[in-house]
Amino acid sequence: MNRCLPGLSLCLSLAVPLGCGTGGLKEVEAPAEGVQLRYKLEPRSVADGHVVYRKSGGFGNETVEFDLTSLVKSVNDDGQAQVTTRIKNVRVVWNMGGMSDVVDESEVVASCQQSLEGSDIRFQMDATGKVANFPSAGDAAGLPEVTRRCVDLALKGLREALPPLPEDTLTKGAAVEDNRTKGRKGRLGRYVETRGQRQLKGVFASKSDDAGTVAIVEGNTKVTTTTTTKSGGNVVNERLTSTLHFGLEEGFPRRIQSASTEVDGSTTSTTRLEVRWAKRPVTATAAETAPSAPVTRSYDDPCDPNYVGAEICPDKASAYDDDAFDDVDPVAPPSTDATSEDSTSTDNSPTAEAPEGEPEAAAAPE
Repeated sequence: MNRCLPGLSLCLSLAVPLGCGTGGLKEVEAPAEGVQLRYKLEPRSVADGHVVYRKSGGFGNETVEFDLTSLVKSVNDDGQAQVTTRIKNVRVVWNMGGMSDVVDESEVVASCQQSLEGSDIRFQMDATGKVANFPSAGDAAGLPEVTRRCVDLALKGLREALPPLPEDTLTKGAAVEDNRTKGRKGRLGRYVETRGQRQLKGVFASKSDDAGTVAIVEGNTKVTTTTTTKSGGNVVNERLTSTLHFGLEEGFPRRIQSASTEVDGSTTSTTRLEVRWAKRPVTATAAETAPSAPVTRSYDDPCDPNYVGAEICPDKASAYDDDAFDDVDPVAPPSTDATSEDSTSTDNSPTAEAPEGEPEAAAAPE
């Protein structure tokens, strides 16, 4: 049975150049009309992923690594999907630097892993990657502050593993602007100004097999966050570079790498994100994905959630079953063996770096 993060209503400078190359890929001709990236959010579709999120500077060096299984439970008429993502196989490296004398790092690691392992994160998203009702560790009751920071790092990694996609059609070599603001400039509160560009590097296919095509999109973004209070203000500047490998046939990311540098006064911190996804083929029939008819029950029915008694509901798959993954087979996460010739990343994570080519499809266990 799945569990949720405690208290979560939904269960819970210059950027560093990236080493996300095109090893194992050959460039093919892109459509003359350009490429439009969109998530294919089909009911009962499943994707398996692997995330490594590292942060250094500030409080110390922190790494959160985990596997994901993401399930689209349903899609409404407006294209909004209800998504449940399960976090598993969590590994945490937590070095508090100068605070090691006052904080038990092993306790932080154990608490963070226990809070995350097996938890389900529920949210909504549309085909452009816009997400609603995504939780934060601040929603969780009873978590110590340091544990909350660790959980938030993992949730940030999950959120960035499903990036928003450009609204416009992309053509090779043409930059698409991504400029937006949030808040009121010069007023009390927080004002966020984002200035960025994304560009299609090209469309590529695998050299060794018929794995479909991927669009590789590179991005550069600058975010300035100004917080103004009655007693003063604060400005945080962040620069981020990213590379997205997006599978055009499956309508889902295959690989993401990003690196950022954040300057907050005299404190500088850097982050690196590496994500691998492998989407499974959708095998459910239309009958299986169609909405079921409403079920009416009485309070003397053992399958009613308000029933109090000794009988057990025989219909485990009733309308009241809330375990989204009961009928989802476990598979191995996307491969993280280093096989590419053009890898430029440094291996400083709990496991080896991901390869530079495309991930192999996850295989079901025997």
